Amino acid sequence: MQQCAATRRSARLMARSCVIVLAALLAAGCGVAADGPIPRPGAVSNSVATAMPTIDGPIDRSSVTGEVVLFTGSSPVEAKIMRRIVARFEADHPGIDVRFTAINRDYPTVVLTRFAAGEAPDVFTVDGKFLSDWSSKGLLMPLDGFLKAEQVDVSRYRPQLLESVRGRDGSTFALPLNYSTVALVTNDRMLAEAGVTTPPTNWAELETAAARVTAHVTSKGSGHAGLCLVPNWERMLLFALQQGGGITDAAGTRMLVGEPTTRKALDWVRAMLKDGAAITPDQAGSSWCGDAFGRGNVAMALEGAWMLPPMRNQFPNVEFSVHALPVGEKAATLAYSGNMSISRTSRNPEAAWLLLDYLASPVAQAELATIGVGVPAMTGVPFPDDLQVFADGIEHATVWSLPPGFFNTVLVTADNEMSAVLEGKQTVDGMLGEVQKIGDTMLTAAVE
Repeated sequence: MQQCAATRRSARLMARSCVIVLAALLAAGCGVAADGPIPRPGAVSNSVATAMPTIDGPIDRSSVTGEVVLFTGSSPVEAKIMRRIVARFEADHPGIDVRFTAINRDYPTVVLTRFAAGEAPDVFTVDGKFLSDWSSKGLLMPLDGFLKAEQVDVSRYRPQLLESVRGRDGSTFALPLNYSTVALVTNDRMLAEAGVTTPPTNWAELETAAARVTAHVTSKGSGHAGLCLVPNWERMLLFALQQGGGITDAAGTRMLVGEPTTRKALDWVRAMLKDGAAITPDQAGSSWCGDAFGRGNVAMALEGAWMLPPMRNQFPNVEFSVHALPVGEKAATLAYSGNMSISRTSRNPEAAWLLLDYLASPVAQAELATIGVGVPAMTGVPFPDDLQVFADGIEHATVWSLPPGFFNTVLVTADNEMSAVLEGKQTVDGMLGEVQKIGDTMLTAAVE
């Protein structure tokens, strides 16, 4: 039961965070990576040889014909915009017929099932946390031949995002479409009523603000609290990164879960939950922190741009602000990226490339940004003003991904163990030992 409960919590979190992307891959609490204390997706071994179509020069676009199957993990609003973009593409490329499917539930399972059945889509969205795993299994076509032949200016992409879609050998397995970092969202009225006049900028101020709000609402007989915290390793990583800790080192060769820096972050999260200054979504009677925040059950939440649409649509009367994450030893946050790839088994790779290139264009990225759940991956592309704080966070962000196999093993084990710790059924040392052991086993196997 304990593991099932943890899995349900992870599933609820997954169903949100990756709703950020073009194709919001239905994952809100997801993977690890980048050039911080967690390995970037490129820091993995491509265990399957990756074939590429021969491309001698620029594609003669007028001669490319045939069918292309497109999958995205999209909300209904995103799907509507995507259909509009696809319609324009088909009008510009009359010889290409796009069969578009928007999947808004369990997207990764659907995609992998189609691959297993030999019915993989030609073009599909890949959430950042899955990219290293899927590329290492040989599911994704390297795009470098197309990029070179078509003289694509990849310098327009934010460097952290571009690096996150490259393999260890330098191959580019996707084009980034958009991203969101995690920021601090505050209910301005609740903070003011508790005597907090400025948003917290560091851990000490965050702890004080949360405690003051909790004390204030408790005095009124309310069970609400100052801060919403998701009790899993992904959200704990926000604090671990700010201490220089993480799950593995930057090279992806050594586990960091038992390091003092990571332990400090874990102890802080546990203390906040134990003292009642922070509560979990479950304790707030919600499925995720955004809902708890919108209902006024908490005054602060750590969330991404995916928080904005529900605040506008479901909780329009709540006054709130978005701020950079309070800083620990250094400024750090997580970035969730939405990317687009081509299947290595695509039967029409040239048409697939033309569609991918169109969907990743500045015009398409700007149109997708109007939904307000993700910042364009390219610099110089306009986006709504309320995404600015999330955009700024990329300067000190770690793109969230995991080394191959880690998501379904190390992270699941870590979250189950954390649930056991919070329920008093496991010790912190016991949890760290279990996570360290399974991580070491996987890293050793990867080297061998």
